[in-house]
Amino acid sequence: MSDEGVWSENRSTSEQADDVLTWVRGERLTVTLHHEPDHLRIDLFGELDVASAPVLARTVPPRTAAPAVVLDLARLSFLDAAGLRQLIALVSEGRAVTLRCPSRLVRRVLEVTGADVAFEIEPS
Repeated sequence: MSDEGVWSENRSTSEQADDVLTWVRGERLTVTLHHEPDHLRIDLFGELDVASAPVLARTVPPRTAAPAVVLDLARLSFLDAAGLRQLIALVSEGRAVTLRCPSRLVRRVLEVTGADVAFEIEPS
């Protein structure tokens, strides 16, 4: 099933902050990319699930442009298997991936599946 028609995407370059590359807003997930000196920070807001995982996949630049990624999950309220698969895909591309501020629910999904060992996790 395609996600065409499910997502109303808006891509924009921020004029307020030079470090913001782009943001993408869907019905359930907003993704914001920030260039930091030594990594790409990706802020996720909403739900990362079977419907929204393709949006994250299309938004993240190739590994060569961002070998180290910090995912800020403080405002991620839901994570299912498809969303987790997308996070693991970043690691399997050979990236160093840090998960920052995962909620208790997200942390529980990571622990139950054993995926927590694939990431560096920063509590705050």
